[in-house]
Amino acid sequence: MTFELIKKQEKKTIKKLKLDYPKLFKLILLLDYNSFKEICGFYCFLKYVYEQIYKEIGIESKTIRLNQLKDTIILILNTFYNSNNIYNENDKEIEIEINKKLGNNIMDLLPFMDIIPFIKTLIKLNLDSNIINKLFDNILVDLGKTRFKNWNELNIYLDNTVEVIGIIIFKIIYKNNNKNNKNNNKNIVREKSKNNISINQIESVLTLFCKSLLLTHLTKNIKYDYQNPPNKIFIPLEECKSNNRYVKFDINTYLKSRIEKLNNIFRIEQDPIFNNIILKQIEFNRKLYKEVEIGFDIIPKEYQSILKVLKIKSQIDLNKIEKYGPSNIIFEKIRFQNYDTLEYSDYLSIIYELGFYNLLVIFYHYFYYF
Repeated sequence: MTFELIKKQEKKTIKKLKLDYPKLFKLILLLDYNSFKEICGFYCFLKYVYEQIYKEIGIESKTIRLNQLKDTIILILNTFYNSNNIYNENDKEIEIEINKKLGNNIMDLLPFMDIIPFIKTLIKLNLDSNIINKLFDNILVDLGKTRFKNWNELNIYLDNTVEVIGIIIFKIIYKNNNKNNKNNNKNIVREKSKNNISINQIESVLTLFCKSLLLTHLTKNIKYDYQNPPNKIFIPLEECKSNNRYVKFDINTYLKSRIEKLNNIFRIEQDPIFNNIILKQIEFNRKLYKEVEIGFDIIPKEYQSILKVLKIKSQIDLNKIEKYGPSNIIFEKIRFQNYDTLEYSDYLSIIYELGFYNLLVIFYHYFYYF
């Protein structure tokens, strides 16, 4: 009964990603089943945490709720975490052992079933409560930080936000890739040993890629982030200056007046200033993508394909901002690459970006996994 309940919850995590981000869901179908399932579980864990936080009003109540969640999740993890006997080379044995431990406490865990698949992943990856502490500390900083003085502050924010995400995705890749290639007597580190590629380098590439995607996302969503609590502006304030002594520029006033269509004639004078600020941010974002691209070759091929598609789509969005003018982000006149809808044309896009063979792999995995 317990095993069936947990399996049912794992299927729910897969369905949630499918409903929320169908395009991304199709892309990760390129992966082996364990990687696919564990990434879905990680997504649902993050979604659950943020849903719980945003039920609260005010930074103080959000912080209290976040700390309560952290303590509860660490308690759950420590209850089932036993590095002495849980790990071996047999995934089925690990699965049975974890499910037994979960089953003995199933009534206490029912309110937290959304995060149980990710707890299982943490145990399998040999990650203890330290990773949860780090993740929640970063979320806590995220809640309280709404403005960024300079590029250094924004950079630190980006690094902290993606740090744990990069580590966990790398661990998932590393574990499952090693397992899948064991019979061929190779793994992602051995394959690159000739070039002296280290595990840390692979992890760094994935983390930097997550950072690049995050900055693109924040640039596209300046209006949304400013309009919705806690009303963040992901632009270095030191950059928000005008060389024109006749035009005083304040980013808060500018965004408010442009979004609410106030004082249009005066604000039009300020559009070029805003445009230059965003174009500088895009230039920095492109440098990040170039750094990432150098390291793509050390990533397993199926992951490479996914990263390349995400990179292409993000760069298309950056090109659109440059072409149509950054101020049009505010007026929502630019149609960006979204992952929360799926159209027939997207299948043609997958064929173009991944090739027909990979499209067949996606369809095969879709029916095989379900």
